[in-house]
Amino acid sequence: MVLMAAICLPCAIGVWRDGSERGVRWLFLMALVMVAWHTAVVLAPVSMAGHGHGGMPNMDMAMPVTVPGTGAGAMLAIIALELAVAALAAGSLRRVRINASADAGA
Repeated sequence: MVLMAAICLPCAIGVWRDGSERGVRWLFLMALVMVAWHTAVVLAPVSMAGHGHGGMPNMDMAMPVTVPGTGAGAMLAIIALELAVAALAAGSLRRVRINASADAGA
């Protein structure tokens, strides 16, 4: 997560300073990648790999189990924030393209 934030930071600073289209595109892409990653983390079952059952019958298979309350709410909030960033970046890209086409037509 720190690596992805470090990758996003230069583009975010560039967008903040001068609103560069390249930076907005990268922020949009990275926001979508983070949405996909965090969604996979939320949906992935918690594995019981390595959990021993002390020789209980029919319990030798590791069964995926999700555990409620293990930070899923916080992860959903992060996903919502990343979707908001992607939506803002998409809106900004649309504005830049509309302005560029208007400038080219004038």
